[in-house]
Amino acid sequence: MTVTASMAELPSPSDSDPRTSTLLDSALRLDPMVSLRPEPFGALAYHFGTRRLSFLRSPDIVAVVNELDSSASVSDALTRCGINEQRWPSFASAIATLIGSGMLQPALVGDEPAAGRTPQKEPMA
Repeated sequence: MTVTASMAELPSPSDSDPRTSTLLDSALRLDPMVSLRPEPFGALAYHFGTRRLSFLRSPDIVAVVNELDSSASVSDALTRCGINEQRWPSFASAIATLIGSGMLQPALVGDEPAAGRTPQKEPMA
């Protein structure tokens, strides 16, 4: 399988950053080692490999993150979730932060949508 974009190619966008469109055109997925736990404010994301914990502070960003696995790009996920385009720069910024913390990664060509959010554990030898 080939990677659609490397982490180094994905920009850290801001409202005025023209590279935001690069991130919005990227195909991303939740890292298989990440588990989302729904919370009233949004969700907690826990990475079992790095032991990092991230707060997703809005049900809208949780919906977008969940939609990434079955979307061709970030902009496709935002559209599917009904996010107004005026809000896309703030979502791009949040997604860039999740990439930086290892919660999201580039999707591989031919990736199947994730069946669940529980990481696969390696058998003990």
